Amino acid sequence: AIPALSSFCMYAAVAIALLFGLQITFFAAAVCLDEERQQAGRIDCCPCCHATCVGCCLKGPCCHPASESNSGGQDALESGGATGKGAADVSDAHGFGAPEQSRMSKFIEEQYCPLLLSPAGKVSTLLAFFGLLIVCCTMGVPNLSVEDNIRSFIPDGSYLLTYFSKQDKYFGDAGIPMYVVTTDEVDYFASQSELSAVKANVQALDKYLVDPAVDTNSYDSWYDAYVGYCAQTGVTDYATSETSFYQTLHSFLQSPQGGFYNSSIVFGGPRTIVASRIRTEFKPMSSYYDGRLQVETDKVVSAMDAVRAEGVWAVEGAYPWTESFLTWETFKIIQNELYTNVTLCLLAVLVITTLLIGHPGCSGLVFLCVTMTVADILGCMYFWGLFIDNVSVIQTVISIGLCVDYAAHVGHSFMLKAGSRDERVTAALADIGAAVVNGGLSTFLAVLLLSGSKSYVFRVLFQQFFLTVVLGLAHGLILLPVLLSLCGPNCYAAVEANAAKKSGDEKAEFRVAASSEKAIVNEPK
Repeated sequence: AIPALSSFCMYAAVAIALLFGLQITFFAAAVCLDEERQQAGRIDCCPCCHATCVGCCLKGPCCHPASESNSGGQDALESGGATGKGAADVSDAHGFGAPEQSRMSKFIEEQYCPLLLSPAGKVSTLLAFFGLLIVCCTMGVPNLSVEDNIRSFIPDGSYLLTYFSKQDKYFGDAGIPMYVVTTDEVDYFASQSELSAVKANVQALDKYLVDPAVDTNSYDSWYDAYVGYCAQTGVTDYATSETSFYQTLHSFLQSPQGGFYNSSIVFGGPRTIVASRIRTEFKPMSSYYDGRLQVETDKVVSAMDAVRAEGVWAVEGAYPWTESFLTWETFKIIQNELYTNVTLCLLAVLVITTLLIGHPGCSGLVFLCVTMTVADILGCMYFWGLFIDNVSVIQTVISIGLCVDYAAHVGHSFMLKAGSRDERVTAALADIGAAVVNGGLSTFLAVLLLSGSKSYVFRVLFQQFFLTVVLGLAHGLILLPVLLSLCGPNCYAAVEANAAKKSGDEKAEFRVAASSEKAIVNEPK
């Protein structure tokens, strides 16, 4: 229903498809070539040169021989790794051993996970996150309102803001003009009584429109002015003679009294009126607070629906129009659009994560975390002073796609680990946790400079991305591991089979070693 949102979704869908295609083709090929370069010991900035051929390169820690960094590479080299057979042999021969665990992964495995997965840590996590959810769903989301954001697009410090501020303060009680438009469906000569009844129609809508009897300046009808002109000039047969009606009307529009109404009537011929308009006025439906005139969106939507209702206007085919309807239409649908798009995005997340993770239990927990993240984002929007408009709706749709990554990677990694639930959570976070944190921090740093922008769009972008990163990382790296440790499903059958096979091999090796040791002990001397 919102063209801007539809255009964005189409653009995003094409962009994501292209990115995915490039990742599985160009990026994958580039990574393979770079891996071959590393295994061959060639320099990244000059792949034609060998690392051992450039003395200055050896000063860097990345090119130190394996004997200086880990003993695994040197052991492989001494055991025949320099034969050049296989990728692992080439890598070890040039001194590049297996990568060590990063400091972040060590911290997650040795300090973070034991604290998080302790009984006190689990209880505190559940209380904190579900408490935040309750606060956001009871005090934040219900109070998230629809507001007019047209002036928000004016940059901070512009002289226009000063002008509008003074106008709101001193002339904010002025009503919004509205026109009752009649079309060529009407026989204007035969419908004079209906044209005269428009004033009564306006009075019947005095809840939203200014009563012409109270404020005569709020209502201006070309037909009423025409009738007054006929009375002034002594024309009496305008109501009975069609020829007299149109001749007198043309004379009226050429007179000083009626020249103003030339813009209110469009002729298709001497005796044919294509369209006309009668001006009236809405009552003020704004309130002045916080130094700004705020439109009461519920009121204006009700007023728009009331004047558009069928049978309101006596003239056949007549309809109301005001320029403000362009904005009020947005007020009418934007909140439903927000919740509809959020719901559809969450359903897409559930389907896709279930297909890719391959287990409804794990994907269900991921979906729960994503849903809680979105609910918290909407609640925090209210506490941060944001409101529902076309900008925040688009950014909310974007945030769903971002916060999925923080939870889905952890859930998928959990399914690839064997052992007890706590062991699998620890192994998963040690494996993928650092990458998830890096992804969140890179997104945050990318939008950090927008926090000082004078543009409303960029400020909202920063605020919602900030909430997405913080809440997404928190749910993906704190809440989801706790949920997986409490009710996470079993790992994939292939992973469990490999773990059982590895355990059986280790037991067999232990038995062989024990038998050999026993034979050596019992050997006669």
